[in-house]
Amino acid sequence: YSTLLMSWLAGADRTIIPEFDYDPEKLAYLLMQDKTQTPANYAILVATDGSVPEPAKLDQYTELFSGSSGNADSAGKIRLNGMLGSGQIAAKLLSHICGEEVFTQPLTYMLRSGSPDGQDLLGAANFALTAVHLINQGRFGRMTAFIQEKMWTDVDLALVLDGTKTVDISQWYDQERYKPNLSLIWSAEFSVCIRHSE
Repeated sequence: YSTLLMSWLAGADRTIIPEFDYDPEKLAYLLMQDKTQTPANYAILVATDGSVPEPAKLDQYTELFSGSSGNADSAGKIRLNGMLGSGQIAAKLLSHICGEEVFTQPLTYMLRSGSPDGQDLLGAANFALTAVHLINQGRFGRMTAFIQEKMWTDVDLALVLDGTKTVDISQWYDQERYKPNLSLIWSAEFSVCIRHSE
């Protein structure tokens, strides 16, 4: 969810996620279209860790990954033994298919640098205040959280271990266009409901 939200907010052209295997040729076609429609002549793809191409397509390009023998995990997803990250795999495939240089930029460092803005400070303050209230009330084994329609709250700490968290692709992801759907912004849904009820 957070990758889709970040991609939408940043105006990225396409996004790939682990819940849906992508077709590298189709992705390349869409990105080249995006590139030609941008005056600066570039396109941006956000690749979530764990996103992989369709297995048959990856098999088709095995020569690109010599020395990175593939295997499948328990979900049947192809992994390259940790040799390459999802972004690096996508970049290598796209560069090969498009015949152009593709740059990768891991966002982990960029997301943790720079001064916090007002929204960052508001989030940190609310998490801290919620944690202090929990301590004052003697409620342990809880975790501060931001939950849709509940805002700042707390949840049972065991929730983080409660199964695998996945994106609801039918609601939040456009599988044909490799883009987040606007419905992941719940206030957008709310505003649409208000307009329809008027």
